[in-house]
Formats: sequence, C-alpha cells, structure tokens
Amino acid sequence: MKSKIYSILLVGSILNFMVSCNSDSDDNNPPTSQVIMKAGYSIDKDNLKIGSSVKISIKAVKGSKQLNTITVKTDGVNLPAGSFIVNGVASSANPALLFGGDRDSLLFNFEFSRVDVPQTISYYFIIIDENNDTTSQNVSINYYGTPSEVAGTGLVVYNYSGPNFGGLDLFAAKVVSGNAPEATIRDFGVVDPVADKTWVMRFSPLNNSEIMNPSSNYTYGGLIYKENIQRAFELGSREPGKIVSKVLAKGDFFLVKNGTSYFAISIDKVVATANDNNDYFEVSIKK
Repeated sequence: MKSKIYSILLVGSILNFMVSCNSDSDDNNPPTSQVIMKAGYSIDKDNLKIGSSVKISIKAVKGSKQLNTITVKTDGVNLPAGSFIVNGVASSANPALLFGGDRDSLLFNFEFSRVDVPQTISYYFIIIDENNDTTSQNVSINYYGTPSEVAGTGLVVYNYSGPNFGGLDLFAAKVVSGNAPEATIRDFGVVDPVADKTWVMRFSPLNNSEIMNPSSNYTYGGLIYKENIQRAFELGSREPGKIVSKVLAKGDFFLVKNGTSYFAISIDKVVATANDNNDYFEVSIKK
C-alpha cells in the first residue's frame, strides 16, 4: 500500500513539475517586430535610384519582458551614432537604450544617408528585451543608376561680345548664336562693350536654365551616372547675388538644370585673344 501511495505522489510531483515548466515557458514570450509599409518608405528588396534618401519604418512590440535596446547595422557593421536620423532627429547612440512607452511598443522612422554609387545595402534592425530575447528585421535596398552620356566634345563657344557664335544649345549639344531662341546658356561677354572690353570668362543662363558651380567633392570624370549630375547640381553653389558661373579656367566644369534635365559642361580649353573679342572656350557636354 505504501508503495502505491509513493508512486501516486511521485507521479503527481512530476506532473506538477511539468505544468510548472510549461507555465514558465508560456510566460517567456519573445518580442516581435515588422517593417511598416507606407508612402515614401522602403521595404525589403526595394529598388531606388542612387541619390535617393532611403526611409524605413520599424515597429516592435514587447513579449514577456520590456524592450531594452535597438541596434542598426549595415552589412553587418554598426552604423556610427549621428550618421542616420530617427524620428526626425540625428541618432545619439547605436545601440540605443529604450525609454518610456518605447519599452512596451515602438514605432521608429529611420532615414539614412544618400548613396551615390549603384550597390545593394542591407539595413539590419535588432531589438533586444530585458531577457536578452531578440527580434530583428532585414531590409535590403538595391540602388541603381542610369549611365550618363557625353553629348558633345570639341564645341567652340566664343566671347558673346565678339562676331562669332557664343551660345550653346545643351539639348542638341551644338554651338548657336547667343541670341538664338534654342540657346540654353551663353558666354557672358566682356565687362562693358564700351568702357572695359575685358573678357569675363563666365557663362550665363538662358531660357529658364539655372547654373551651379560644383563642390570640390565632384569631378567631371566622376559624373558616371545621370543621378550624379543631378546630385552635384543640388549640392552646388553660386556666388552671392550672381546667377552666372564662376570665372572659368581649363579643367573646370559647371552644372546646368533646365526643366527636369541636368547637364555638366567641361572647360577643355581657354583661348584669350587681344583686342578683337575672338576669345573662346572649347567645351564638352555630359548629360
């Protein structure tokens, strides 16, 4: 009889232990996460033009334990703090500790630096809770570019104040009169046709064109993609109060926007003559 009672107690103990273990297991739920699809934001395997600013929205919800940290990696490496934006503010830490309501449920909108070279980048988001359980999301973005093209070379553009053609039709990549309706830019001419006949050595915009001088980060040869030309224009500058190019020398280039089209104009040769306004630039055009 004692043996039977002992067996019953032993079985009961085992069952209680199993129930207890299962109960603990049920209570230990890991956190969950997802990539949120919304206008202007990317999801996994998205394709973006180079020069685009990628935005990704991540939602995470706690399991049994509160959320503790979030880490952002690209291609397996932690991004430096401050190199990306979270909810409109530059990131201050990576990994970042979570506070307040974000420890229960978070919705973070990320914005990452523009990419100027075609490539695929994986953005990896890891959320860890206080029990060291993790949830993660990987968003792989394919950045593509449209090759630029050399539209014209050896184009001779004369001093606008002289007797020869001093304009450029950038769309047709040909030299035209500086007064022609199809001219999109022209040589500036001299300082003053009467008082000072010094060649200014600048270009002026025509017919809704805009001119920008490139930053030192760009070279004409490095404008391999159309998006590079556009981005160089967007990051370009002008001298205060001027809409014309800077004073140009051999080896310089400048950028032009007309409508939705972007052009880069390389100064391949500069010939300054004396007293006859036959000065000229020899240029190439890339678009």
